Amino acid sequence: MTIRSKLTPLSTHRVREIEEYASSVGEAAFEGASVSLNKILNNEGIDLYCDDFGDDFEGLLEFHEDAFIIFLNTAAGNIPTSPRGRFTIAHELGHFFIDEHRLAISQQRMPSLGEYANEDLEIEREADLFASRLLLPSNEFAKKLKQLPEGLKGVISLSQQFKVSIKCAALRYLSEDQVPCSLVFRSPKKQIKWKLFSKKMWNAGFRSIIAEPIARGATDLVFKDEESEWTTAPAKYLFRLPDNCHANVIFFEESIKLGDYGVLTLLRSNEEHLTSLAEVLDKRWSSV
Repeated sequence: MTIRSKLTPLSTHRVREIEEYASSVGEAAFEGASVSLNKILNNEGIDLYCDDFGDDFEGLLEFHEDAFIIFLNTAAGNIPTSPRGRFTIAHELGHFFIDEHRLAISQQRMPSLGEYANEDLEIEREADLFASRLLLPSNEFAKKLKQLPEGLKGVISLSQQFKVSIKCAALRYLSEDQVPCSLVFRSPKKQIKWKLFSKKMWNAGFRSIIAEPIARGATDLVFKDEESEWTTAPAKYLFRLPDNCHANVIFFEESIKLGDYGVLTLLRSNEEHLTSLAEVLDKRWSSV
């Protein structure tokens, strides 16, 4: 299997394939108000081994003597019943259920590092996508979606209702593509570790985030341990735009600290259908 590191969107067919598969697995294991991961592990004959593995990894799916085992690193805060631990287990289940991943692991050609792995890798984005759909399957998610508040409040509400991590809920919110939005995760040193874009954002051309957070913007305030429900800013202060582009759509910036791991930022526009940057540039030059 070829592992690509360039950040390009997964194909529509691939996304739909993974989403439908993960949702079907999640629906079958939905008990009470959440997905029973123990039921899935038992049904598939996968052992779960929890221990302190230091800084080596978050979670790991390995193949030993004709059987799969998920190793969960408790040193990284992964408790099986916690939102963080549940996402890491679901992520590893993604590697198990996605045929290409399972084959690569069984042939010892692919390591997996869990929730905070390098998400620029296509395999990790696929496993994250699977995990978010597994834990928030389509039918159950649709029941809650209409009642959700906008933006980060909606993400937090999802995480509480489905017993999932903030990151998992944010990924699910983004994939629904109801509003154009982007997720940016920064390390404690403010470095961008990964960024993802909803389909509407990507198609409109907003694909590159400016490295440094805006001074006194929501992300900057969270890093300074100051509370901020949200801030707003024109697109040019948040995204790297083409030269002479004046597509200054106003974006909402909302951020939340994820423990000691960094800060997650949600950038969203209230314009349901963003005008593409290409159209803005075409109009600008045609008027010259």
